[in-house]
Amino acid sequence: GQAENDEFVELYNPTSSPVDLTGWSVLTQNATGGNPDTVQLGGVLLAHRFLLIGDAEMISVPDYPLANFSLTNSGGSIILRDASQQTIDALGWGSPLVKEGNPCGSSLPDASSLERKASASSTAQTLGPGGSEELNGNGCDTDNNANDFVIQTAVSPQNSASPAEPLEQGAGFGTASLSPLAAPGSVPTTFHIVFRSDTTTASQVWIVVPSVFEWPQTADSVNLVPLASASVAVSGDTVKVGGLNTSSPDSVVVEILSVIPPDSTDQFTFAVLSASGTKLPSSLKVNPSTLIHGTPRTIASVKRNNSSGVPLLLDRWVTIRGTVTVATQFGGPAYIQDTTAGMAVYDSTFEQACTIGDDVTITGKISQYNGLTELKNAVALAFNGGGNDVTPLRLRLSDIANDGAGGVERYEGMLVRVDSVTVNTSSWAVSGSGSNYVLYDGRGDSIQIRIMADIDIANTSAPQGEFSVVGVVGQFQRNPPFIGGYQLMPRSLLDIIAETAGPGIRLDPPYEVSLDSTSITLSWKTLEPGTTSIRYGLTTEYELGERTNTSVDSLHRMTLTNLQPATPYHVLISSSNARGTSALADYVTSTASSGSTGRFEVYFNQSVDTTLARGETAQGGPAFFMPKLLDRISAAQSSIDVCLYSLSGYPGDQIAQALLAARSRGVHVRVIAERDNMGLSSGFEALQNGGIRVIGDDFDARNAGAGYMHNKFFIFDNNNPSSPANDWVLTGSWNPTNPGTYQDYQNVILVQDRALAVAYTLEFNEMWGSSTDVPDAQQSRFGVDKLDDTPHVFLINGTRVELYFSPSDHTAPHIVRRINAAENAIDMGLLTLTRRDVALTLVSRIRSGVRVRGVIDNRTDAGSQFDYLLGSGADLLLDQSQVVLLHHKYAIFDGERFPSDAWVETGSYNWTSAAENSNNENALFIQSGRIANLYLQEFSKRYAENGGRDTIRITRVAERSIPKTLSLRQNYPNPFNPATTITYALPVDAKVRLTVYDNLGRIVRILVDGSAAAGTYTVSFDAQALPSGVYFYRLESQLGSAAKAMLLVR
Repeated sequence: GQAENDEFVELYNPTSSPVDLTGWSVLTQNATGGNPDTVQLGGVLLAHRFLLIGDAEMISVPDYPLANFSLTNSGGSIILRDASQQTIDALGWGSPLVKEGNPCGSSLPDASSLERKASASSTAQTLGPGGSEELNGNGCDTDNNANDFVIQTAVSPQNSASPAEPLEQGAGFGTASLSPLAAPGSVPTTFHIVFRSDTTTASQVWIVVPSVFEWPQTADSVNLVPLASASVAVSGDTVKVGGLNTSSPDSVVVEILSVIPPDSTDQFTFAVLSASGTKLPSSLKVNPSTLIHGTPRTIASVKRNNSSGVPLLLDRWVTIRGTVTVATQFGGPAYIQDTTAGMAVYDSTFEQACTIGDDVTITGKISQYNGLTELKNAVALAFNGGGNDVTPLRLRLSDIANDGAGGVERYEGMLVRVDSVTVNTSSWAVSGSGSNYVLYDGRGDSIQIRIMADIDIANTSAPQGEFSVVGVVGQFQRNPPFIGGYQLMPRSLLDIIAETAGPGIRLDPPYEVSLDSTSITLSWKTLEPGTTSIRYGLTTEYELGERTNTSVDSLHRMTLTNLQPATPYHVLISSSNARGTSALADYVTSTASSGSTGRFEVYFNQSVDTTLARGETAQGGPAFFMPKLLDRISAAQSSIDVCLYSLSGYPGDQIAQALLAARSRGVHVRVIAERDNMGLSSGFEALQNGGIRVIGDDFDARNAGAGYMHNKFFIFDNNNPSSPANDWVLTGSWNPTNPGTYQDYQNVILVQDRALAVAYTLEFNEMWGSSTDVPDAQQSRFGVDKLDDTPHVFLINGTRVELYFSPSDHTAPHIVRRINAAENAIDMGLLTLTRRDVALTLVSRIRSGVRVRGVIDNRTDAGSQFDYLLGSGADLLLDQSQVVLLHHKYAIFDGERFPSDAWVETGSYNWTSAAENSNNENALFIQSGRIANLYLQEFSKRYAENGGRDTIRITRVAERSIPKTLSLRQNYPNPFNPATTITYALPVDAKVRLTVYDNLGRIVRILVDGSAAAGTYTVSFDAQALPSGVYFYRLESQLGSAAKAMLLVR
């Protein structure tokens, strides 16, 4: 996982004279004087101008770009020294060794800066965008840091190309124009400056090229038109034209050749100075500028907010690329999105020029209107093709309603879909520009839906009962903080998806309830009673036929028999009633293996707590990973498929040599890599030099390398179906690099099972573009281009396993499902956690009495949920290792009871939106008390090392008393006010749904919705917000259904 670095130091010259910085330096250090970093300066800092030192990847272009430049939030110092090493200025925060007067605060919040005041009364607001002192410079210096600086959340770094502050009222005369007015970054360009004098006769004209522009800086790179008698000299960034005798209406035309602007989007000013006679030139009152548009940035990176929901780049120019999701449908604004985020574009010319599905590159200025981040003054730079589909991101209402925590708005501007909702109206009546209504779901959540007057939904009937909605997420929040006020905005009637055809099937995968090597049983639920039907086959032609059951029910179960072992099947699930047929999209399922051992091997590369072992000691230590992998490579007989994020150092060299040796003995070897890590000296380069084909995630031109190819898996001997005992899969968190192998905390799991290997191979082939040794770029799919076309449920030697690939398979809802099913404890070892839906579910389980513990490496990633969870009762610890990463991505569900059917989730999937929505990932869920105990031994060691105070115990539990029949008991107490409890019993493992309805049949609350083991359960129902009356609660499962009434009395 990576956190974006935008850290910087900004220098300002408050004097009226230029300052020669030759020999000067800036020293940064932490509070104790450690981690010193010195930046040597040079050149001249003009009066009232700025100079920027910062990370090379930051959006504002630094005059001194540095690799991995970093400052410490908790405390540190910045020291400015002149050529004689005398301290000119110093800034300290926290408890630093070096400071002026008192330091600034105890620590700095994320995404903030310390800004020097313009006056003694300055505040963050007066210095911020639109403030009364925004353009007054930063010249207040009383030699007391605490008095001279404010904490600024509206961060907007300025460089040497930024205008002077206060704005110069130049003494120069005449006017100047510049062309081109806009130009691409990183492309050699000739700039033309035309100076026109007024009544004064000009003897000299100087032009200062922005310091971040690259050019030869010689007289040969400057042309004068025509002015043969004039002289040209170049001093650094300044072109000095002398020997002039120019007055109105004559002009001076200066051409500066081979100028390469930076690869950044911003407005850059060319300072023009003029003089008459023998006077020194002075700046014009108005200087010309050009707009440079650099490589498009991700939308998520340019629309980041401070904690109050104000864009950090407010009023800054940016370049983005995305697909249009709204054009003229709303009458403004339009919307575009990429794989990271969405954004409104408020520009009528752009709206009229584009259509939904256009892939466009645009430059514009970040603005905000009632909380909605918009791009205004848009300039369309490129049309990259049309007809592109954007798959709406499936969300719950709570995801949208709870967006914006800490200013991080993940869904604003995105095209999303919500399912199983109802609305508080029978018609979409619209007045004015549009009207708002309220969407509800069965979980008690709600959001606004806005119907615009210009779309065809206006003044039509609204669906009755549950339906789905597709729309972009808008925002209308008048007052700060600009968080909340989110509303779903459908674009046309096609975005209102009503269950009008057939009984309506609930989307609740996975659908397998049992399987073996020759049969699969699937089950699903419908909103209304209907018949049962499955078409199936080896392809989406469903050529093997159809199985039907004409009996009518809302709970459906069908078994497919006479199937082949370890074989994926495509199934089309449908149910019919008098109103028509409802069908799911193609669903891929697999039979179990025959002839595979079903062996699981788990390894960790660091120490473990073996005192928690129950029957088997976990294998922990740096000596395990490489020998186990190299043994598997050596044992391979027919094929090895490798899918890795990185491969380098000693492990990379050894693995590459082993793979080359396997290829030499006739094993087919294919390799997929993250393009960014395929550089020189990598293991991938060694493989390519040895003749093994390696493709990166940019092989798919449609996805073009968006997101990371973050998988870490090997598949062995899957291309030989006659040897099912040879098929192995290796996966986990391990990056085979020096730090990834010997330093960072990692886990690896190997599974011997042909059916699982087949599924991984299908995913590999989708990225590779073929099932042969030759990749096919036309068929290759990565990232958001991939399809949900692999099996997800496996039975491996009696162990249930689920497998999900990102982003096609939507892994996060399955993590949420596992969290909801936990009864006792959830223990997590994670690199990072930024998913709000996951965090909200964890908090819900905490409030239900489930213990949630975690050791997490990172709390500073954008959208981190660490502090929210910590404040909500989770026992979270931040990994204290200063050098290494806790690189795990695992969670253990109910692993502290023995024996148990606990679950473990592991793989490459970080619990982040990037992993969910753009990266290529795999997540493996395993229901096994043995595997859970092995992972618990690793977790317990990390938990204790980082100061965990809770005692992790293995509790032996008595065999659960299993009910003989499905039952639903009368709630107690009854009547009740305001809460009651409901008890139900399941004789076997089953999916179950417990729903409360009012006396009109409307869903009031969904209390339970997921899989549960056989046993007896009691849930609470709090009716605090409901009126008195009779309510009904209904239990549904594959086993049958039952319903009862209860009375709420106020």
